[in-house]
Amino acid sequence: MSTLQARRIMKLAIVSTVCAMPCGLAMAQGTGAAPAGTTQPAGTTQPAASAPPASASAASAPSADSAPAAEQLPPIPAADLPNPDIAIQPVRSPGDDGYTPGEGPTSPIKELDEIDAPRRGIIRVPGYDDALDGLQAVLRQIQEDIGLRTGFAYTTVFAIASGGPGNRNGFSGDVDLMFAWELLGRGTADTGTFIFTIEDRFRQSTQTPNALGRVLEVMTTPVNAFNDRGFVIRDLHWRQRFLDDHLRVLVGRADPSDYLGTMQMANVNNAYFNRAFATNPSVAWPGHTPTIGASILPTDWFYATFAAANAYGTTTTTGLDTIGELDLFWGAEFGVTPTWEGIGTGRYRIFLWQTDARPLNNLPLDRGLAVVLEQNIGESFFVWTRYNYADATVTNIRQMAQAGFGLRGLIGSPDDLTGFGFSYGIPRAGLHDEKVLEAFHRFQLTPHTQLSFDAQLIVDPAYNATQDVQGVFGVRMRIEF
Repeated sequence: MSTLQARRIMKLAIVSTVCAMPCGLAMAQGTGAAPAGTTQPAGTTQPAASAPPASASAASAPSADSAPAAEQLPPIPAADLPNPDIAIQPVRSPGDDGYTPGEGPTSPIKELDEIDAPRRGIIRVPGYDDALDGLQAVLRQIQEDIGLRTGFAYTTVFAIASGGPGNRNGFSGDVDLMFAWELLGRGTADTGTFIFTIEDRFRQSTQTPNALGRVLEVMTTPVNAFNDRGFVIRDLHWRQRFLDDHLRVLVGRADPSDYLGTMQMANVNNAYFNRAFATNPSVAWPGHTPTIGASILPTDWFYATFAAANAYGTTTTTGLDTIGELDLFWGAEFGVTPTWEGIGTGRYRIFLWQTDARPLNNLPLDRGLAVVLEQNIGESFFVWTRYNYADATVTNIRQMAQAGFGLRGLIGSPDDLTGFGFSYGIPRAGLHDEKVLEAFHRFQLTPHTQLSFDAQLIVDPAYNATQDVQGVFGVRMRIEF
């Protein structure tokens, strides 16, 4: 047996063991935690029939706040919740089930929402889809019985660049296992939830797609995240709601980039590939690390979210050995989520951040801001724009202006997603201002399988002295349940 095969077997054993632990505990506890059928996001007061979709008509000005009652609430069937691909959720609406109304699609809760969303595939494969339907039904029954949500996803990406020196292609995979256990206050506005996620990223050829950034000498790599990082514990934190869901607190291991300065389609697993769009690359993020945060929701249209994290932290380390240095990443986001009559819900926000100087790593202080504007237009169209400014002493991205859109159901299944994005980036030190055009189409191939095709045009790569224009083409497949 080769070393690589042994490594894979060991990882699969670890994943299987971790997956079995919560399920075994669930069986041991039985159904005594709470009555079944209370699986809707906490902090809601209306049944599914009155849950507003993203395109629902409403007064052109934000409505007044009404606090939810701390009592048993009726369930919201999954089929009645807006599809999470592009639907923006107003503050404290049934779909606002995360730590902050500005929560991005890569957070554990939003990843689970995406997995749980009912999907209409172009085809259905007998046996395959029946088996995944049955497994998902078992997981949902466990959720109803004891409040434990479980999600699994396998995603693989292949990317190839236009001609030039070096290895111009990459192929890698990613396995994610996610748990969210609502242990306190089920069926009330004030819930306490334990979040635990693990991930394995691995190379499937001589090079990963993420490595193309170095080969092409660009400011933002054409494929975000898909590297050979290996097995990690990503999230391990507690979320608690207080005061009839007017205050939310997060404590533990988390990634601030999942909650601040992001946008609805910033997810390399099912939307944009390029790092310019799949995250906020101008920010000196610390990765998954010890984090504490609070989100304040005084009305049903305004929120303020704050976070502090260990600036030395990385996703591959615990961050506990350097937390005593008190060199921190700080972030604050202020946003509104009005719903406009005849148009849909928007989310407009400003994000301020600072990463303290890190003497142990010989890194200077860095700070900046972002303005993010997002708007639903009907149920199937989403537009966004973002502007970033930073000192760029760490990221080397001084300014970045971006815009794009998402459209559901253009061809194939109504749950297909088409996206387009344009980015103009100005480095602090480099040869060129980098421009990126990206277009992708994601086919909902079966209810549990997505197949995406992506094309990018990179003009004036920031650090490339010989090539002014480069093309990148990608294919992505994702299986989830």
